[in-house]
Amino acid sequence: MNIPKNPVRAPRPAPAVTRLSLVDRAIAALREKIASADWPVGSRIPCEADLVAQLGVSRTTVREAVRGLSQAGVLEVLQGDGTYVRRRDDPMEVMRRLNHAALRDHHELRCLLNAECGRLAARRRSDEDVQHLRQLLEVRGELRHASSIDQMIHDDQAFHQAIADATGNRALAELYRYFATDDAAHMEVSLTTGTALEHEYEHHLQLLQAIERRDEEAAAEAAWSIARPLLAFLEQGGEDENRLADKPGPRA
Repeated sequence: MNIPKNPVRAPRPAPAVTRLSLVDRAIAALREKIASADWPVGSRIPCEADLVAQLGVSRTTVREAVRGLSQAGVLEVLQGDGTYVRRRDDPMEVMRRLNHAALRDHHELRCLLNAECGRLAARRRSDEDVQHLRQLLEVRGELRHASSIDQMIHDDQAFHQAIADATGNRALAELYRYFATDDAAHMEVSLTTGTALEHEYEHHLQLLQAIERRDEEAAAEAAWSIARPLLAFLEQGGEDENRLADKPGPRA
């Protein structure tokens, strides 16, 4: 059965529109001080009263801003001593900037992650991992038989996330899980343009088989084979570069 011209999609909630709060503005000002090296890593930042004067906000706002950056690991509050800069980069701010990258850039990064996940999974997978991947690929099936884009996305994500989990690298698996939120955009392009439909199931099967026989290079190549058609399409300008500009960030 071919994919219908208008595949069924579950309705998506409209993104909430919020204004930048005083706390957000205070956090942005503190980040700017840290990023510009006015406050080097290891240095103690001005006291609360000085921050109130510099930022032109209340003590409560300053405390909330400092608390937010402390929770992000950027600042450390030492009772009776002061507040110190522990790192320059705020992980959540980095993720926010990544969310505003173009679809092509996201897909290119995902290609690299897929290849490395395939390589490491082939090296470290267990027999249970292989059995689980076989079950997930059977459930996933072929894109051309999909009647619902959302279900197809869910099943494809489950297969690739299981490969990431099989690497035994928790950091890599969590990074892959974060970028899996972009799969909806990737899969939508594939389904609505016909990109990457030809031989896509065979490439997924080749990836699984390479992992099963512990062939690291073949697994990486199969992962690239899955990604190349859509990547080529995006590199040729087949998708709006700002497609992800309004994509919501990860949910806590």
